[in-house]
Amino acid sequence: MYALTLRNKIALRHIPSPPSWPLIGHVPTVIFGKPWEAFTKWSHKYGKIYTMYAIAVRGRRRRLPTLMLCGRVLAR
Repeated sequence: MYALTLRNKIALRHIPSPPSWPLIGHVPTVIFGKPWEAFTKWSHKYGKIYTMYAIAVRGRRRRLPTLMLCGRVLAR
């Protein structure tokens, strides 16, 4: 699995994303759960390329889109 942090939200419009919390994104799933299970489940449901949201702490707090690539071929 490979993650890319993107600043261009327009490019992410057409990439599927699991439902997230309004202010904190997918942070509870990653922190309080088993993240590898969630990532695997999301890749089966939304495809090998999907978007998830984390919190950017540096500077101001905001949801930071992250492009998730699941699979060896995509990560290369």
